Amino acid sequence: MWFSEPISGPKLDVVDIAVEPHVDGKYPIIDAHGPRSISISLMDAPFDWSWFQRNEHGVSFDRLEWLTLVSAKIDYAPTVHGRLSGAQFPQLVHLCMSNVVFSTIDPMCLINSPVQCVELVGPVIHMPSFDWTQLTHLHTLKFNFGYVGVEQMKNNFIARSNRLFEHLRGTMDVCVQLFSSSRVTWSDVYWPRVTRMEVVGMSEMVNVLKAALQVPDLVYLGFTLLKLNEDNISRVLSFLCNIQNEHEQMVESKLKTVVVRARKDMVCGKLTKAFESLKWYYPGLEHLALTNLDPKFLK
Repeated sequence: MWFSEPISGPKLDVVDIAVEPHVDGKYPIIDAHGPRSISISLMDAPFDWSWFQRNEHGVSFDRLEWLTLVSAKIDYAPTVHGRLSGAQFPQLVHLCMSNVVFSTIDPMCLINSPVQCVELVGPVIHMPSFDWTQLTHLHTLKFNFGYVGVEQMKNNFIARSNRLFEHLRGTMDVCVQLFSSSRVTWSDVYWPRVTRMEVVGMSEMVNVLKAALQVPDLVYLGFTLLKLNEDNISRVLSFLCNIQNEHEQMVESKLKTVVVRARKDMVCGKLTKAFESLKWYYPGLEHLALTNLDPKFLK
């Protein structure tokens, strides 16, 4: 059902909007003052910021703490109409934008907000160049590049990502997540300011481990292993078992934690034991864990 009057009420703390094609062309008008959480999922129909009720001063999301804007169109089609400017977010602490161009929200709207965490999902080519130090309360900045395969490499993934992180300023934690493919030349990566990194896939595990100094501020490294084949296991085993004879210790590495997630039946005891050699490879390593894979990855 679509409403012509503002949707509001004292109990309306959470607003979830799934924007899908409809017949009658009517859109809801949402009172921005009430919700604490707004989640907007864009399917095959565009969303328009004018759905939020304005006053003479613009839009004020007085109680909003969590804003999520997700598009199912990974090609960054123009699924958002207009640009949200002149808005106020006096309580906002978490902003997540997935496959949506960051500039659909005027960054100036966020400067006076207590935003603590910003999460951006999508190809590196669409990641914004923004002075994050303007968000004085920001302590966590997350980039999820998705699958880094042929398409992203065609768009100069390495050069663009290097430039993105080289220009970052501030003291916030910078987190990166990606599904790595064999096309990523990790030896060419240089990601200063990145403190946490999550890599999905095993084919590039050895190259990622070798590239720790290419991410000089890294303190946490996590791997999610979806599939293990004999070739990958043999390559990782060879690297780990010969690490002290063929490689130098990474004494300059700041790495403190390495976590590997995999299904129990996919990891042999020999591989589990071999991971202990990472404590020699990274002298500053304090925590090494091999844990069960989160069930959500098995669906």
